[in-house]
Amino acid sequence: MRYLSFIILGLFSILSYGQSTSNEQVGGRLEAVQTDHANTPQENQKDINQELVNKKRAEQMKRLREHAMNAQNTQLSYPNRLRKLVLSHLSFDASNIVGNPKIDIEISTNGDGIINKIDVTQSSGNREWDAAVIKAFSLVGKIPPDDNGNIPQKLKFTLTPKQQ
Repeated sequence: MRYLSFIILGLFSILSYGQSTSNEQVGGRLEAVQTDHANTPQENQKDINQELVNKKRAEQMKRLREHAMNAQNTQLSYPNRLRKLVLSHLSFDASNIVGNPKIDIEISTNGDGIINKIDVTQSSGNREWDAAVIKAFSLVGKIPPDDNGNIPQKLKFTLTPKQQ
């Protein structure tokens, strides 16, 4: 009989969903005692609803940030958007450069926007700067189409290490 009561109490504690229980020895038998830390079903639902509201709010904020970024990008002219794209791939410390040497680059693309040729039409005179710019164009790899969906076959860029 005692063994059966342990099983029944064990099942009772498993079936009490959402209620915290502890076991105490009382008068030679084990009893389940409900603690004060249990949430009511209404509190649980309230927590779930708040989590859903927070999740929806986070998703909406993400969409708004993306929309703001897209709006900012569409306000820039196509050449400036491409310049921004290249500069995002550029890794160069300009603090040790004397002056502001410029490099002229011409890139060629295929019909899909993939950069297949990078020509230095005018070197800056600084090998490190020139190499960093060429690497940045290589990392871009593919240029996006303009606002009309066109991808130019050739593009010219002039870049300086201390951009204005």
